[in-house]
Amino acid sequence: MFYSLCGHIQEVVEAINKAAFVTSKYPVILSIENHCSIQQQTKMATIFKEVLGDKLVSTFLFQSDFEEDAYLPSPEQLKEKIIVKNKKIKPSGNEEPKQKVTVSSFLLFPI
Repeated sequence: MFYSLCGHIQEVVEAINKAAFVTSKYPVILSIENHCSIQQQTKMATIFKEVLGDKLVSTFLFQSDFEEDAYLPSPEQLKEKIIVKNKKIKPSGNEEPKQKVTVSSFLLFPI
């Protein structure tokens, strides 16, 4: 099941990468309903990073992100960027996260 899931995810992410900004340069927001294990989430994050590259918002982008009164960037500032909204799940049972989780302006991803 794990291999199959990641194979399908990769195909979907590749299609998104190809078609994301054909009609509009404004940001694409992907909302992920994630019920995967920590191991699968890590693999998914790798796929998103490898396929989308610099289009993926995975770090703070602007100096204002570091200020106490941080504010969200405008759609104009995020042109040709892909934002992934993902709710991190907690490990179940004896499964421990093997990697640190980082929080950026928009998403949670194991790195």
